[in-house]
Amino acid sequence: LGPRIDLYASVGLKPWLQVSAWLPVVATFALSDDSTGPCPDQGPAGFCDPAYGIGKAGAELRAGMLGGDLSLTPALALTSDLWNSGSRGQYTSLGTAVVSVIPGIYIGYEKGLGNWRPGIVAHANYAWNVGRRRIDTGPDAPLQAPANDIIEAIEIKLGLPLPLEISGALEGAQRQGGLDWEGDYYANYWVDNADRWAVLRYQELVVRGKLSIALPNDMGLHFQAGKVIDVRNGPPDTWDFGVGWHKYFAPRSG
Repeated sequence: LGPRIDLYASVGLKPWLQVSAWLPVVATFALSDDSTGPCPDQGPAGFCDPAYGIGKAGAELRAGMLGGDLSLTPALALTSDLWNSGSRGQYTSLGTAVVSVIPGIYIGYEKGLGNWRPGIVAHANYAWNVGRRRIDTGPDAPLQAPANDIIEAIEIKLGLPLPLEISGALEGAQRQGGLDWEGDYYANYWVDNADRWAVLRYQELVVRGKLSIALPNDMGLHFQAGKVIDVRNGPPDTWDFGVGWHKYFAPRSG
């Protein structure tokens, strides 16, 4: 179980320039275990201890290049969770303890059709993990933990003739290098290593649905659910659920 609270804020520095920042507060627990589970027989002492703290925090700068129905927005983000270094090897790990520089591009198209507002948004990001470690353990050494990541998503949304918007999305992530979970090599060299998760070659595909409700006074309420439909070196058949709220502050004149 991994409940989290994401604190997020953004401000427009110019009509075409936006800066955003986020701070996730996270907790992870191993709620149950069976004869094939990880606790307590696998891993070192404290392997499944509950963990509480700050996840990967960051800031992002976006510059709008096109206006109107079609939008093109390059972005540059900086994220970090170096404070999670001491617990990164736990089963209940909060992160991989790296600094990441993440350039990206966002493309969107939205067209009003009467009271209906269909649209599509896609983005791709490359995470250059500056703070990764060089690992000299095992016959495949040296290895980088973690390798760099590619993240992409495409979302189709529809604004209804009501204060409602629904959307569906596919989100993908790929770690460009590392080891596979299965096999004697990983078991022999990595089961007791603090970078046991960061050294894995990882890939996932998530399908997600979202419902947004516009509220009075420039506020909104959001409900979403996601399910992992394809994964490599990670837990399959995983669900996540979220509830969000936002408040928009209009620019001051003068």
